[in-house]
Amino acid sequence: LALSAAEKRALEAEVSWLREQKAEDGRALEQTAALLAMLQESHRALVASNQRLLLQIAEDKARHEEELKMHARNFAELQELTESLAARPASTAKGRRRDQRMESEQ
Repeated sequence: LALSAAEKRALEAEVSWLREQKAEDGRALEQTAALLAMLQESHRALVASNQRLLLQIAEDKARHEEELKMHARNFAELQELTESLAARPASTAKGRRRDQRMESEQ
């Protein structure tokens, strides 16, 4: 198979162009790999941060529930105390106040 000089030059030009394309494709592949590595690292950091935040939310929620229980107990105790004070006769309450004043004066 004999090729003319023009055909030979055209094939050499095409081979040269294909080599350039291959080099460009290699650079693009390297850049893509670098970007992929950056995205994977960013994803790992976000997942770790998300896990820490979820743990913190769970801890805050548990603490909040305990505080609500404490407030409910305190309210119930206060309610019982006010009811018991309201049920006492007025003279007893006055007498106690008088006794407290006398104690504080001593």
